[in-house]
Amino acid sequence: MRDNWRAALAQRITMRVIIIVIGLVTMGLAARFAIAAPDVMPGEAMGMVVLVVVGALLLLGAIWVGL
Repeated sequence: MRDNWRAALAQRITMRVIIIVIGLVTMGLAARFAIAAPDVMPGEAMGMVVLVVVGALLLLGAIWVGL
């Protein structure tokens, strides 16, 4: 019985790390795109906004759930 809670805790920590890494990667991709993109790119700018939103949701979700 004691090993079960340890396995569950390890899985939760692993999932938290994975979610945070994915969130940081998407935020980094959006930042890299924003630095390299020209000033006027209406179509692709929406892609950057989507990356920022997804990254922020993943990071905030990991914090809120407290995995």
